Amino acid sequence: METTRALFAVLGLLCLASATVATSATVSVVCDEATLTLTVSRDLFGTGHLAQASDLSLGVPACPVTGSDALAGTVTFLYALESCGSSLQMSAELLSYENYLYYRPTSNTGIIRTNYVAVPVVCRYPRRVDQQSLVENCLILISS
Repeated sequence: METTRALFAVLGLLCLASATVATSATVSVVCDEATLTLTVSRDLFGTGHLAQASDLSLGVPACPVTGSDALAGTVTFLYALESCGSSLQMSAELLSYENYLYYRPTSNTGIIRTNYVAVPVVCRYPRRVDQQSLVENCLILISS
């Protein structure tokens, strides 16, 4: 896991709050204040077989790929946290936006060599703000 910074405006303060970046060999998820960015290697299983972008979708209803990088061999999904059928789960400590990356292989020849896959995608945010952390990580906005 890596940590990046996301900007949040809270009670007249500009806060730098940590947003989690989860990475595997073939899928990377970046969750920020309002969006989810999912980057997927077209070699999803690490076998050398490249998935077609049209066979990948996020959630139900299926949200399609929003971008691709032919050189890196990746596709990207960039959507609002609440879109693509995401569900919001709340606990005393966390807000969790949950969804799935779907791979539904198709074939022009009738032979499909891989299986349908549903990969869970979760963005979690703390519900409580540690006041010490708030003081250390926030800059007071001064209006003139």
